[in-house]
Amino acid sequence: MERHPSWGPKLNTLLTVHRWGSYDLKELMFLGLGGLAILVLFFLRINGYRADRREQQEQKAAAEWYRTLAPLVDIDDYDERECLYEDLDPAERSRLFAALRHMPRGSRSLRQALEIVNPDWLHDDGQDDFPPGPK
Repeated sequence: MERHPSWGPKLNTLLTVHRWGSYDLKELMFLGLGGLAILVLFFLRINGYRADRREQQEQKAAAEWYRTLAPLVDIDDYDERECLYEDLDPAERSRLFAALRHMPRGSRSLRQALEIVNPDWLHDDGQDDFPPGPK
């Protein structure tokens, strides 16, 4: 089996054998654009890696928040519970926990706690103007 040499030594030879002054404009543009493309791809990969890590951290934080919320709610009377983490800002999330902790055990209503946090929030879209139906 014949082994093909890699491009690394060929590029090294190309760059070291010839003097920079001996390259014409097309060759220099090709090398410059190739180097720029490599740098752009490198930075895009780094940015993608960081975005993936931020998304994973956000998902872990949301899962932990929902695990903390579940034992505090006795009456689950809010249908869009799975969107609460994204809809509430961090200050509202902590006020929601405080409101639920101040309610007596056995009657901790998620809807009432949300109304304590922001009374207008449940009535913005018109869907939540009526009490929930029986479950």
